[in-house]
Amino acid sequence: MNAGELIFAFFASLPIGELTFSQIANLSLPFGVKETSLRTSLSRMHEKGLLQIEKRGRTAVYSFTEKSRSVSANVSAGFRLTAPDEWNGLFWGILFSLPAAEKVIRHKLRTKLEAYRYAPWMPGMWIRPVGDRERDGRDRERILYPEFCRVIEFRPEGGFSVEEAGRLWNLGDRASHMIRAASGLQDAMDSLSRFSAEEAFVQRMLRGDELVNALAADPLLPAGLLPPDWPAEHLKLLFGRWNRLIEPRAKEFYEDILRDSS
Repeated sequence: MNAGELIFAFFASLPIGELTFSQIANLSLPFGVKETSLRTSLSRMHEKGLLQIEKRGRTAVYSFTEKSRSVSANVSAGFRLTAPDEWNGLFWGILFSLPAAEKVIRHKLRTKLEAYRYAPWMPGMWIRPVGDRERDGRDRERILYPEFCRVIEFRPEGGFSVEEAGRLWNLGDRASHMIRAASGLQDAMDSLSRFSAEEAFVQRMLRGDELVNALAADPLLPAGLLPPDWPAEHLKLLFGRWNRLIEPRAKEFYEDILRDSS
């Protein structure tokens, strides 16, 4: 994890809404992150709108912005256990056409579409199954450039096969990623009793980062579009068990740091 990823993980996973620089620096000590790297990352995250800063006397206090909370919520969607499959066969389609000169916007749009689990079906059209309508509506507000994009809701004639979904969302590689993450997590769980409080905190952050990346790759497709034995649910359950086991030990390391607001 780089310094920015580590800082984001602190805010996303610890039971506190704000941190001082001193707290961030002390939490980062076991990871060997230099103070200059922390200050540079905090400045960049502030410039990108991911952190807000409040001055309290001579102390700067950092906290998440609405933008960072949205990013965190999108990532955490991959950790929720899948509800019973009630998909009705409908898809969202995002159609876009950009002038050749708009290369920057094209790159940003594709990056956002990938982050929100859309897949490119054909040139200028990305799709994903219709799910939670309220969430989908909020997602589109964050994704789209209205002057270049249109949204449709449609049902493909003849339906949509597991093979098509596997090709569009690259499900084979995604499944392999999750299986490797589950294997590594199981190995860490077998060693958990030997961790000191500091080692438990480090493992919680590092394994959390690995699991976030693995589950963020889950496109959250309906069961009817997934191959048999899709590994996401097993990984979510395993990660939940890991967190319940390691959190009390990791807390022994960070609770005093969080109480220190200097």
